[in-house]
Amino acid sequence: MRLNNFLQVNGGTRRLQYVDVSVGPAHRPTWSSTVYSESEVAPGDACLDVSLVDGVPYAEGRGGEKGEARENAARNCYAILCPN
Repeated sequence: MRLNNFLQVNGGTRRLQYVDVSVGPAHRPTWSSTVYSESEVAPGDACLDVSLVDGVPYAEGRGGEKGEARENAARNCYAILCPN
């Protein structure tokens, strides 16, 4: 939430995109999420190759659920953009 608020105030129309990847068994996956800025990738692209993302990768996060990985990626990105 803090990252989104920060970008709205400081970046205007800057968009965020997440590339999510799961590894491990289906009943207990580990998710990795990378947050990108100003990507032209269509939301909901099921077969997204990271090399095709023309946005800028900022940070990565991991977690037991996709939402947790995204939240961790956003938190890590915010820490990079606002180190204080």
